[in-house]
Parts: sequence; C-alpha cells; structure tokens
Amino acid sequence: MMITRLLNLLLHQNICGLSNKIYEFQIALSPTAPQDICLTEHNLIREQIETVKFHRYSLEASSSRKTYTHGGTCIYVSKDIQFHTINLEQFNSEKDIEICTLRLNLASCSFTIICIYRSPQGTLVSDRITVESTRLLVSSVLL
Repeated sequence: MMITRLLNLLLHQNICGLSNKIYEFQIALSPTAPQDICLTEHNLIREQIETVKFHRYSLEASSSRKTYTHGGTCIYVSKDIQFHTINLEQFNSEKDIEICTLRLNLASCSFTIICIYRSPQGTLVSDRITVESTRLLVSSVLL
C-alpha cells in the first residue's frame, strides 16, 4: 500500500509552454491523479501562472522569469495534502537555475520536493555557479 502511494505521489512534466496545453494536461491527469505536480518550462510570468487552475490542485510554489521569456517552474499540490513552502528565491538565476520547493507532510513521513529547470542556454561559468548553488540549496533544505 505504501509503495503504491509513493508511486502516485508526484508527476513531473517539462510542459514546454503551459498556456495552450491546460485543457489537455487536465485530461491527462485524470487516470493517474498524482498527489503533486511539478512543471518545468511553463513559459508564464508570475501573474499568468497564478491564474492557472487544475481541478483538485492548488498552485503552492512557483518561479517565473522577469527579464527573459520562457522557463519557469511550479508545484501544484492536491488540496488534501499538508505542506509548507520553502522560499529559495535567492538561488534563482534566469536561464541558469530556476527553482521552487516545498515540504510535504504525510501521515507516515515527510518529503521535500525541489522542482528545478536548467536552460540549455546557460553558460559554462553559470554551470559552476549552478553546481555550487545546488549544493548550498540542498544543504539548506535538508538541515
């Protein structure tokens, strides 16, 4: 039972632009019904992603680009799940590391979900920064 619950816990999708795929994505969710949804490359600004709704889910963590277009990450949580958001905005760097995080509190255990998008347009210098940022980020979340 616990293994089945864990397998249905999370769905990740690089959505490559969410605005014209909302209806189709909602249909695709019906048979699987994961507890949480992580989307990368939603390509929406903050005001737009906050208006996207999925039945039984609420948007609880997100990042959007301010300077460039495309990119972005978000986490939708089933409305019956307890969680708290972890603010990691200081680690966001457009095109290099776009991140949002939250911690789920289930009856038997807790999970930290980290949704990261790394653009293929990042630079070699930013690759080193991204590795260091990720190391710092993981250590700050796990402590």
